[in-house]
Amino acid sequence: MLKKISIITISLSGFGLLISQSSQAQMLMQADSSSYQAQISRDESGFNACGIRAVSIVGDPKTNTVYDFSLNVRLPGFGLVKVGKSTIKTSDMLAKNGKQKISLPAPIRFWISKSDSGKAATPTKYVPAETAGFVLGGMDFVESAEIIYAMAYGEQVQFSVSYKGDNLQSIVGISSQLSDIDKKSLNACFKGLADRIQAEGVEEKK
Repeated sequence: MLKKISIITISLSGFGLLISQSSQAQMLMQADSSSYQAQISRDESGFNACGIRAVSIVGDPKTNTVYDFSLNVRLPGFGLVKVGKSTIKTSDMLAKNGKQKISLPAPIRFWISKSDSGKAATPTKYVPAETAGFVLGGMDFVESAEIIYAMAYGEQVQFSVSYKGDNLQSIVGISSQLSDIDKKSLNACFKGLADRIQAEGVEEKK
């Protein structure tokens, strides 16, 4: 169930995590469960996107919150995150007969970081996703790739999903890893993507 680690108040501008210049209370939590899945996309020329999807559950006696985000790196060289969350009553989850309720409207901010790092990766621009309650955000390619690789191999990461009107910022810690088959597929995808980026860069210089 819910593991509340601590509540602190800091100036977010000092850490560069959010755009807001004000202070905000933060609650650190550890997810009760997390599952990862490799995401790989190809076109006629080979791999064009590599990433990971994480579904994490934070529960309490009444309600479970399900966080769902996908982080990818894509051609021609950028990161992309898709993020949202839903809730389900604990009694319904235990009975396996309830439906998740998507949190609306979509979130307005997201950041993610390795737990041992003081720097968070955060989107520079947000646009609505086709899926109701989700948002897309453009990310830095290198930062996204580092986070994907860390998650794939079991490093602890922390993330936060913020909604309009939130007075408390929930920071969720998650730790899982990809299956051996998914790791192999993701590594092949990263190599193929890097080869294409390098080849296209050479072509542009000609």
